Amino acid sequence: MPAADAVPAATTPVPQPKLPAVMVGFQNRTTVRTALHASLITFFTGLALSQASGAGAFLLLAILATGVLAVFLYSRRTGYRMTPIEGARHGWISGLFFFVYMLVMMTLFLIAIMSVPDMTALAREQLKAQGNLTPDMSRVLDMMSQPGQLAGSILAGTLLSFVLSTSLSSLGGVLGARLFGAKPSEPRP
Repeated sequence: MPAADAVPAATTPVPQPKLPAVMVGFQNRTTVRTALHASLITFFTGLALSQASGAGAFLLLAILATGVLAVFLYSRRTGYRMTPIEGARHGWISGLFFFVYMLVMMTLFLIAIMSVPDMTALAREQLKAQGNLTPDMSRVLDMMSQPGQLAGSILAGTLLSFVLSTSLSSLGGVLGARLFGAKPSEPRP
């Protein structure tokens, strides 16, 4: 028979296991998936808007929106609210996918142009018939007929588009983390 006046043993609180920190990177499937979706949505939206309006600024805004949308999709899917540094990392990944889409489209465009014999002469005739042959367009067409200059300008354009797409998208990720991320008073996991 147990003693009625027995003192209960002192209980110590059991420490809660610490949740692992969320790693925003290529190892995280949700990060990659949301970055792919965000970049695909904004790429085709920006491409359509820039073609419809004739303004390339929509493509730059689409790159910025890629980072914002990626952070928004990630926070909606997981409930995790990113810090600005995590948002920048997530935005960079989505910008990288955006760059790959641009690279594929430009490659297909160049293949289509180069497959037509004497494309520069044909383009020069069409521009002259439309009255749109400016000295700048004439220089571009002359450059396209010289393989060395064409390769250099393609390389420079590729590097510039990589830097623009990843940096603007990172900036968008920071903006998205500010809008949809953790508030300073909220505890972080």
